Amino acid sequence: MEKHHSCLNTRAIIEYFQENHPDRVSRLLEGLAPEIDSLANPLEFLMEINNWVSSQVVIRMFANARAITGNDRIAFEIGFQSAARKKLGYVQRIIMFAHKNPRRTLKRVQAINDKFNRNKTIEVVNTTRDRATVRLHWFQEVPGIIDFCLFNQGIYTGIPTIWNLPPAQVVETKCFFKGDDCCEYYFKWERKSRWKEAVFRWSMPWTLLKSTIDELEQDKELLKKKFNEIHKLNVQLKEKIDQLLCLHQSGTAALSELNLDELLKVSMHLLIKFTKLDQACAFLVDDQKGSVTLHYGAGLEPELAAQLHGYRVPLKEENSLIARVAVRGVPVVIPRLDCHSPSADSLFRALQPKACILVPLMMHGRSIGVILAAHTREADAITKSD
Repeated sequence: MEKHHSCLNTRAIIEYFQENHPDRVSRLLEGLAPEIDSLANPLEFLMEINNWVSSQVVIRMFANARAITGNDRIAFEIGFQSAARKKLGYVQRIIMFAHKNPRRTLKRVQAINDKFNRNKTIEVVNTTRDRATVRLHWFQEVPGIIDFCLFNQGIYTGIPTIWNLPPAQVVETKCFFKGDDCCEYYFKWERKSRWKEAVFRWSMPWTLLKSTIDELEQDKELLKKKFNEIHKLNVQLKEKIDQLLCLHQSGTAALSELNLDELLKVSMHLLIKFTKLDQACAFLVDDQKGSVTLHYGAGLEPELAAQLHGYRVPLKEENSLIARVAVRGVPVVIPRLDCHSPSADSLFRALQPKACILVPLMMHGRSIGVILAAHTREADAITKSD
């Protein structure tokens, strides 16, 4: 997905709906993009100001907003509230506060814009202490709609409120989305009296500090959550890498080892080495005797291995999971296993696994054996990915 817009923009849209139409937020997020729809938590992603999305995602969000509210100028209202309610993000507020007034802020408007969007350049034609003319030159290669123009008009209208001034008066004299070469705004704002400006400069750092601390605390909690998610993903990734390494080394062993018993021994040890499983047993089908026989077990105590040596199950034994997997050729996952049940296979009563998986060994579409893998720890579980 291309990165045209900071999620400061999508967050502004979402927060507007959370405050004014909380029951319609889910509709706002419908059909934004396959990449967004496939996320476990699209709302969280679109509220994270460090994320970026394509222009098409924002276009779709504005289209949803118009359809939900029936208001063709909803983008203007969202832009105005994002500025008037000081929801631009604490970094942007610091920049704007530091510039002391709208005129100084406008002189650095391109640097501020670059933190929000990568779809236009901004030209400040002229400024005075209480008025300015600004032109927005949109990039032709980046998709855009008139909602972008309205959203920016709303922000410019609300910018003076950051310094506790009334909203600006904004007049659009050109519109790129109506055929002009750019969007041109002429706007005027009220000037502060020198006394009010002095009071504001004295109180401004404390106001800014409080709001910044509040948002930093929110970001800290978000970072903790992201760290936990990344740690979990890293653990899962390591498991997948270990599984692939196990497959690779098993394949290497199969190509280099002609002795079947040695091949099974190597493979079973690799299996328990690279996975969270504690036990692995290889069974082979004996067509002549109509049974499936244990050929090798890894992760077993020597006494138990000797006891189970040559363990055999008739293929017709309906109550045997091993026989059923060998005959049907379908894997079976047992997340929780009661080995003390009267119906439990005698092998399971001997191995005492807490959970297990049985997978058929296939050759030319025919089952020739079964791998039984299990763990003996209560806390772990086995999934289909195993």
